[in-house]
Amino acid sequence: EKPANEIGTLYHLVMAQIDIVKISNDGIEAVDMELDRLVSEKIITNEDIKYIDRDKIKAFFETDIAKRMLKSVNIYRERPFQINISACDYDPNLSEQCKDNTVILQGIIDCFFEEADGYVLFDYKTDKVKSGANAIKERYKKQLELYTRAIETLTNKPVKESYLYLFDTNETV
Repeated sequence: EKPANEIGTLYHLVMAQIDIVKISNDGIEAVDMELDRLVSEKIITNEDIKYIDRDKIKAFFETDIAKRMLKSVNIYRERPFQINISACDYDPNLSEQCKDNTVILQGIIDCFFEEADGYVLFDYKTDKVKSGANAIKERYKKQLELYTRAIETLTNKPVKESYLYLFDTNETV
């Protein structure tokens, strides 16, 4: 049995490597073929694919957020970034004395895509949803704020919406 964080990494790998044009053209039936392709191309091992719930991947592609993403001409997946932000923006609990200090924020954004009036950001989570989706949304609120800031800094375009996609419950929050 794999640890939860490794399973989460596998889901991220699948979502980064799956051919979304194929899914867009052929529908969710293409998910199985895509997962088989990832194994045949040795992107994912035969052992590891057992930890991916195919129905959860298909359920994602049936959500509103996925349908909107598939309509976008500019989709960015697993996009690394690095920006400088004020230490106080990073952690509002720090005293005013550090307001002139900057920190380098770096990370990898799971997915964002462009619509006419701005970007839509979402992050995949494989956490078990025990205490409700709102608790998870609260836990990752700061992360989404920082990712929004990164996208806006790097693209000079607004992020109009941000979401978490919860594989455990197939919810977008």
